[in-house]
Amino acid sequence: MKGPPYILFSSLANLIRYRGLVQSLVARELKARYRGSVFGFLWSFINPLLLLLIYSFVFTYVLPNQVEGVQPYALFMFCGILPWNWFATSLGDAAGSLIAGGNLIKKVLFPAEVLPLVSVLTNMVHFFLGLPILIAFLIVFIVYQVYRMTFAFSIGLLGLTVFDLIVVWLTYREYGRQRALVRTAAP
Repeated sequence: MKGPPYILFSSLANLIRYRGLVQSLVARELKARYRGSVFGFLWSFINPLLLLLIYSFVFTYVLPNQVEGVQPYALFMFCGILPWNWFATSLGDAAGSLIAGGNLIKKVLFPAEVLPLVSVLTNMVHFFLGLPILIAFLIVFIVYQVYRMTFAFSIGLLGLTVFDLIVVWLTYREYGRQRALVRTAAP
């Protein structure tokens, strides 16, 4: 008896068989999305960058967040928004792809499961193009934190050194007084 698991695996096997078609449809979709725009494919980098910069401004100056463990909040939120946008956009595009590609499905023997997959993969490319922005900001934040900790450590070490020098000076001074007292008390 052929049940639901068999149908699922046979559909996956069909998707593997149509991988050339999927690749060409994803490339066509990516080219069509930015055709005629000023920045073209660069929008895939500009959009997440502007999103992160706006969130950074809002959650640093307009609505400052004071919760421990989620600083900077904009970066914390961007880590969740990036995959959420991929999921939400993929779901919306995949649902509409069957309706938009209805003429193609009706006229030709065409695997209908390819169209939602193309939508998901196209949005996955945009997700992966947003990851370098996230990684760059994470690196900048980590370097800033290390610099800040190193600076604080250096200030602390400088204070400790000054304190040690004062203690040594006071000890030497007291030693000199004690020595002078011993000389004057001796016959």
